[in-house]
Amino acid sequence: MIGVPCEYYSAEERTSAHNELNDALDNCNKWEAEYVMEGVCPNCAGSGYQDGDYEVWDEDEQDYVEGYECDGFGIFGCDEGEMVGATWVEIQNHDIRVKEREISRSSFDKQKAIDEIAGYVKFMDDPRLAGQQVKIDYPHLGRYERAQLVTAGMRKAGLI
Repeated sequence: MIGVPCEYYSAEERTSAHNELNDALDNCNKWEAEYVMEGVCPNCAGSGYQDGDYEVWDEDEQDYVEGYECDGFGIFGCDEGEMVGATWVEIQNHDIRVKEREISRSSFDKQKAIDEIAGYVKFMDDPRLAGQQVKIDYPHLGRYERAQLVTAGMRKAGLI
């Protein structure tokens, strides 16, 4: 099983994703396995296009182009270099986001956050975009809490 069951992904879904990952790994060699585990298509190495020795007519460009669009790996499709239908990647990304939120929540200090915002908001071309940086730094906060922090930081910086 991949990870620990939660309210979003059940044990059955995680076990199914683990089995799917193992099946995909059985059909690839060592260097392809690294790509597959990350959800990157090993056929095109993340570019979305395979190398070709011959030219192919491209309807969009109305011209001959070298190479051709990647069709995917095994039973998984390829969408601009990402494996389509790789459920283990979705589950792993979900677990990473949850872990980042927990770390952010446990290490959050409101006064320190206000001081940081006041420090960098003075040097931003558009200080109104500070909310985006706060969203990145503190992913556990909601929109209202982020707005309060940005307002307090801008006040402390003397911009309001």
